[in-house]
Amino acid sequence: MATEIIMPVLGMNQDTGSISEWLVEPGAAVKAGDPVMSVETDKAVQEIEARESGFMGRPLYPAGAEVEVGKVVGFIVSSLDEVESEVAPASPAEKSVTEQPDAASGNESPMADPVPEPPAAEVRPLSPVVAGKVLASPLAKKLAKERGISLAEVVEAGARPPLHSADIRGYEKVESHPNRVRSSSRLEVSADPTRLLSTLEQLSLVAESDFSKVLASLMAGARRFVSDDVGQQVIQIESGLTMMDPDKQGWGQITDCHDPMVTSRLMNFFGSRVTAVETGDPLPLSVVVTGVEQMHFEIRFDPERADLATMVSFATELAERVENPMRQLI
Repeated sequence: MATEIIMPVLGMNQDTGSISEWLVEPGAAVKAGDPVMSVETDKAVQEIEARESGFMGRPLYPAGAEVEVGKVVGFIVSSLDEVESEVAPASPAEKSVTEQPDAASGNESPMADPVPEPPAAEVRPLSPVVAGKVLASPLAKKLAKERGISLAEVVEAGARPPLHSADIRGYEKVESHPNRVRSSSRLEVSADPTRLLSTLEQLSLVAESDFSKVLASLMAGARRFVSDDVGQQVIQIESGLTMMDPDKQGWGQITDCHDPMVTSRLMNFFGSRVTAVETGDPLPLSVVVTGVEQMHFEIRFDPERADLATMVSFATELAERVENPMRQLI
């Protein structure tokens, strides 16, 4: 016996819903109440739970498909044998061919005039960030809050918004693995800090901590400029101070946000004799600043979380903001 999974009504005047993700693989065991798919409408992303226990069948529509409300999109079956023997319902084109009479009835052969295939289901791109916030299901937000996990960090780890409970659990499992080793790539870029230093002097921001805060602000601003999907950024500087979205704060008002979920780190050694630092930092992005007259940036990043082209653009934009601070202030 199979239990139908139906595209639900999640709001008024809703005719369709988009399957943003299937949360369970075909053949996996599910219990009543387990989330099996997430659905996105114009106003919300919601996880749909299994009504019965059993095994997940093969989806009738792929993730991203726009489906009419009330239509069956999948099944939960009672045994694994049913999963293997499942045959998806015939498409409208297949039905129109098989239902035509054969030549013996005196009508034309169905092969004489093949019926064109129906258009593929419309796939709508999901909007990962709304008003600077990461889209996530209510359950995902609840789990993240209970476990003290930043949604931005889950995105930095490679999960694609809108986030679901499985993303939070998967992130927690990976982060807690004692033998986890992340690979890293490195870029280096240089910049002339003359105009930046002059601007800071005019603003009376001459303390070393002020300088690091401003560099963190430039770093966050450059990152957001080249990546549309960057959400909340929590940057830690060498003193241990953490700042949330420092690019959205005035240079003289950047304060410690005390957020333990750091997404990137900046270590400023400009003006000292330090020429290189190796920390083995597991964060997806870290920037080390050295030099005396020229400012040198060593940028380390996780290639599984950011592609090289994007990071080259980030490094270039960061250097340009150092040489022309007005790019940040405008």
